[in-house]
Amino acid sequence: MQFPEANSRSIPTVSKLYTDADLVKLRKQNSTMYQSGQDLTPLGSTSFYKNGHAVIRLFQSTDTSTAIHEMFHVLRREIERTAFEADSAAANKR
Repeated sequence: MQFPEANSRSIPTVSKLYTDADLVKLRKQNSTMYQSGQDLTPLGSTSFYKNGHAVIRLFQSTDTSTAIHEMFHVLRREIERTAFEADSAAANKR
């Protein structure tokens, strides 16, 4: 897992505050990010960047399980990356 150094300028920033209309539009475009049932409020999201950084966003209605869920998205990527590197290292030894 890569963590940015203090005062790193490569950390993505959000320069826009979303309105309710923006969130409705995003909900339609990303329907899999929302819980099923009556309440379709987003709970969290994880974004991955080419520089290796991951940003976890926890929204107002989040709970502990959402934080764990989003952390596992990052963990899964790290496991896949580590396994790939191990496979590559083993292949290079042959």
